[in-house]
Amino acid sequence: MKMKLSGKRIVLPILALILALMIWAGFFPPVSVSASADDYRYEITAFTVEMDVHEDRTIDVKEVITAEFSGYDSRGIIRDFPLGEGVTYSDINATCDHPDFDPYFKSDDFGFMSLYLRGDSLTRGQTRTYTITYQMATPANMDVGYIPLDVIGYGWQANLNNVTVVINAPNGLNSYRVYSGGYGTENNNYVQHSRTGNTVTLRATLLPRRFSDVEGNYVAAGITLYLVFDDGVLAPRVNVPLIIALCIGAGLIAIAVILKLFVFRQPEMVTPVNLSAPEESDPLKMGILIDNSVDAEDLGALVFWFASEGYVNIDLSEDEKDPRISMTGRMLPMNAPKYLKLFFEGLFDQRESVRVSELKNKFYKTADAVKADAKATVAARCEFYQKRSK
Repeated sequence: MKMKLSGKRIVLPILALILALMIWAGFFPPVSVSASADDYRYEITAFTVEMDVHEDRTIDVKEVITAEFSGYDSRGIIRDFPLGEGVTYSDINATCDHPDFDPYFKSDDFGFMSLYLRGDSLTRGQTRTYTITYQMATPANMDVGYIPLDVIGYGWQANLNNVTVVINAPNGLNSYRVYSGGYGTENNNYVQHSRTGNTVTLRATLLPRRFSDVEGNYVAAGITLYLVFDDGVLAPRVNVPLIIALCIGAGLIAIAVILKLFVFRQPEMVTPVNLSAPEESDPLKMGILIDNSVDAEDLGALVFWFASEGYVNIDLSEDEKDPRISMTGRMLPMNAPKYLKLFFEGLFDQRESVRVSELKNKFYKTADAVKADAKATVAARCEFYQKRSK
């Protein structure tokens, strides 16, 4: 039997539905109000890059980035420096045309070194210009006549407008190739380019935010430039800080051998302790295995160990009694022990470089935490190493 609905039976449920929707709308805001994408929204209105490429594979870089902020909680932008493929960075400096500016480094991902170009106050409705200068070094063990450059890195979460890149190469530039678009593209979709002598100029009116990264975020297109040089133009790069660190280490070993042979001579045969050093041992681990303690000498040796591994530079040229310790841009591996990460972060405390005299009470509190974690870590991981002497 079919049911026939009267006009009243149709109108009343519709009115009830409309009333329910009105009540719900009064208590719950639209989705766009709470969407986190709006909290930090910005757009790059101008992006200028100048690169001076040298024969030793180092590149002096200057970036001028103008950003227009519209997010509810915008406080600045983040400039990520990729650390893969052996690329290192040094002498990083940043300025802003606004007095409220306090940049700092942070490593959210061990594949990147992030420079936070931010201040304390909100930037919504403002336009700010940031200037970044740094030196980049490409690996010396790659193809002798070839340098790849991510002149505009892929992954910006904003549209990039009015992009200009000028690359000054040394004499002997043979050719170049330009790629622009999503990650891994083999095409040039957005860039107009020209060459005058050894200077290559790239221009893009817009690098749109239309691609997806591995996390599902919409990101802007990037620009990669391949520079090809004639044979003999590019010379292998010498890692001077590493050579200095190795020389210091060799000198310390030579001094120890001399003292052992001529000062602390032991005429009687002494049975060695039953102790084998584990692979990739740092000074703190060896100090605990030898005498079950971490002292000031072990912490000091850890700085030289960081230098020998390429994580820091030790500069004695300004003041031999108060050396400057600087980050090289190479970060600790993801599986590094927690105490090494605590020591490294506490040493710099969101700075690029530090003098020994600048290590205040906060660092020594960090040192106590490093000692405690080192002893706990070594005790848990190295129980099979035992000290036995006769």
